[in-house]
Amino acid sequence: VRDDGEQWYRSLIRFHGNLFAGGRIPTKTDLLKAAYCYPGFVFEAVRLVWNTPEDDLYHKPTMISHYERHNADVRDYFRFKSNLLEVNLSDKESYTSLCEFLGKTPVAQEFPRLNESSPLTIDKD
Repeated sequence: VRDDGEQWYRSLIRFHGNLFAGGRIPTKTDLLKAAYCYPGFVFEAVRLVWNTPEDDLYHKPTMISHYERHNADVRDYFRFKSNLLEVNLSDKESYTSLCEFLGKTPVAQEFPRLNESSPLTIDKD
C-alpha cells in the first residue's frame, strides 16, 4: 500500500512515464507502441484495469478511486482472517513486520531501495 491514493497515483504515472514515455505521462500513442508483451498490450491493460477514457488514460479521480476501492475490498475480504499483511515500503517498520509475518530473521533494518524512479513532472490538479 501507499500512504494515500495520491501517492500511489504519482508513483504509478512516474513508473509508466519512465517506462513508456520518456519521463512524461504516457499518451494513447505511447501505450499502443509500448514494447511489452505485444504492441498495444499496455494500452489494453490500462483500459481494462481502470476503465479510464481513451483521451485521459491516467484520469486521476478514476484511478485513485479504483486504488482505494481495491484496498477496501481486500481488507474486507480478510477482515476475519489473520493472514493479511499490508506492506507500505515507506514505513521503516514494514521490513521487520514482513519478516515476523513470514517467520524469518531480518537481515537488514529496512527494505533496500534498488529501483527508485526518477521524478516525473505532473499536473497539480
